[in-house]
Amino acid sequence: MNRHDSPDAKRAVRREFQHADISKHLTAAAPALGHAYEELYDRLIDYGAHPNERGTSLSSAMENTEDGGMRFNTIYLHNDEVMLNMALRTTAQVGICVLRIAQIIYPWRTQATGVKFQLETIAQRF
Repeated sequence: MNRHDSPDAKRAVRREFQHADISKHLTAAAPALGHAYEELYDRLIDYGAHPNERGTSLSSAMENTEDGGMRFNTIYLHNDEVMLNMALRTTAQVGICVLRIAQIIYPWRTQATGVKFQLETIAQRF
């Protein structure tokens, strides 16, 4: 919670919460959830969380110009049903993954609220 208190605090948080370490601990606690976390992490990176070919090409359109040139257009809001469905499904899967991680970190709290039972029903659709 003190990440922004100082440059040293920020460095300490970055060292402690690295993706590889989080994935290792999560997989040790719940192998199937660790695998789902890894798949979601890779998908998010591949499709735009960091600049790369897949993320860029999916949000670009090439157009020939009258003078024989080529124009590259950036698509900010997709109306492509496949892209939209993938984005919505991935968003739901990330939410489910976060709630499952919360079950490991805060088991008593998630049991008291009944999240576990509701989550199992919801997760079946995704």
